[in-house]
Amino acid sequence: MKLHQQFDASDIMTGSKVVAVKDIPGKNVVACLEDGREVEGSMLIAADGINSLVRGQLFPDVHPEPCGYEY
Repeated sequence: MKLHQQFDASDIMTGSKVVAVKDIPGKNVVACLEDGREVEGSMLIAADGINSLVRGQLFPDVHPEPCGYEY
């Protein structure tokens, strides 16, 4: 079973630009979107590449290095 099949279609958002992330310790994560909306949930899956805004905000001390190939 694929990951997206574990959720209702209405729970999945694509094409929305995340401009900030708020982590609420012990609770949820809030994604602040470019259009002003804030979306709260128990999980945020970010597929925004090596220069990930989400990773950078939640884990500022992690600095990945490119390995020379792309997918």
